[in-house]
Amino acid sequence: MSIRVAPYTSYHELAKKNDNSRIWLEGEPLLRAGYEPGGFFRVSFNMDNLTVRLQFIPDSAEARKLHKEKQVRKVSGRKMKDWVKPIVDICNADVTKLFGDFCRFRAQAFANGVIEFGVHPEELSRIQRESAFKTNLEKGELRKGDAFLGIGISSAGITEGFNRIGVRTKQVWAVEMEARYLDVACQNAPEVYRNAHLFAGKVEEIEKDLLEPVDAFSFSMPCTNHSLQGKAKKALSTAEDGDEVTALFGVVEMIKAANPALLFSENVPAAKDSVTYKLLIKELTRLGYTCKEMILDQKHSGALDRRTRYWFVAYSNGLALGDIDVAEQDMVFANFGEIMESEEAYTGSWHDIEKLKRREAINKEKGRGFSMSLLTPASSVINTLPRNITKHQVSNPVVPSSDLKSYRLPTVHEHADMKLVPRRLVGHASATTAHEGLGQGIAYLHAVGLAEATLSKAMGKHSDQLALSL
Repeated sequence: MSIRVAPYTSYHELAKKNDNSRIWLEGEPLLRAGYEPGGFFRVSFNMDNLTVRLQFIPDSAEARKLHKEKQVRKVSGRKMKDWVKPIVDICNADVTKLFGDFCRFRAQAFANGVIEFGVHPEELSRIQRESAFKTNLEKGELRKGDAFLGIGISSAGITEGFNRIGVRTKQVWAVEMEARYLDVACQNAPEVYRNAHLFAGKVEEIEKDLLEPVDAFSFSMPCTNHSLQGKAKKALSTAEDGDEVTALFGVVEMIKAANPALLFSENVPAAKDSVTYKLLIKELTRLGYTCKEMILDQKHSGALDRRTRYWFVAYSNGLALGDIDVAEQDMVFANFGEIMESEEAYTGSWHDIEKLKRREAINKEKGRGFSMSLLTPASSVINTLPRNITKHQVSNPVVPSSDLKSYRLPTVHEHADMKLVPRRLVGHASATTAHEGLGQGIAYLHAVGLAEATLSKAMGKHSDQLALSL
């Protein structure tokens, strides 16, 4: 029988038989390695490397003697139409011990009569990330990476949630397409990013071999194409029609490269039922993660800004954290009056409110649902302030003057306070950049609460209700 010279790699589910694990191979991969039915093979186990090695031995009197003495095994076969398929099958206590709790294996056949069985690479990655996570958690410091960093709001929230459980974070790397956002994040938290590898670019183009392993990964894929307004503006029938959809592939590659045990992500509520997120969660499930989805709103943020977001946390299956419940929060500020700057203290620009009124009237005539949103000291629920607030769109919340003849935009600090984002995270930036970062950012306690709830499960601890430090 001729030997094929190229190797053959295949991936399999680990089977069970009589309470023992079973590995097997048949057909073309054995033919590649020169295995013939009626021939023999020797089996050796390497418990350190978690591999099983088979070496083919051609039929001979000596080989038959070794087989009789149970030192080698025989290649069996199955008659096909016009050929005999070779089969090897090993099921014993040694296989069970070597593969332990793993459920998949990889087989590689080589031209020199060697077959190697080993733990499936994705199974090995799962064990490695869980082992690293548990080790670092015991040390009290988790390695963290972020993508779509923005000006660092969500990242800071995840870090604060960990800190409230008594666990420090080491920022290993961060990815953001806008270099100016990275500048702001580094200026506002130099101690966080000083020793982190920073990437300015799209997640699709980042060289994944430059990403070091992390224990936790936080990311928020572009949300514009998922929102109703974004789809209407770009004339998209689905979010996947937008160019930004390729970010999904970059995110999956980053996850495989960095191999985190915990994943955190948020987006607009409509993203939950999108093809993008359904594919992402299917792939995470296949890679050995458990995904928990949730909608977090004002009950969970304690913020005046009523921002509602779709969040999910994914954890490596072996951590077995179960359901993740984010605690509801009391309102930190009762109304806008508690954070509002006085007209005397405000030094910015005022604008003619008649312009907004005219736009509102036009919208009503055309049947559009966009109307003015005026902030008063009594406002206790505030429509979400978007990233483009400086464009003076008619539906964005604005502050009217006491005589109702003019209006101003919320200040950066008011905007931050409405989302309970610590003011230290919006310094060193122009008002436009700060509003962008806040507008596309999160309700801060969503990230804090989710990170704390997740790590509480991992540590078997429960902390008191969140206390905010603005």
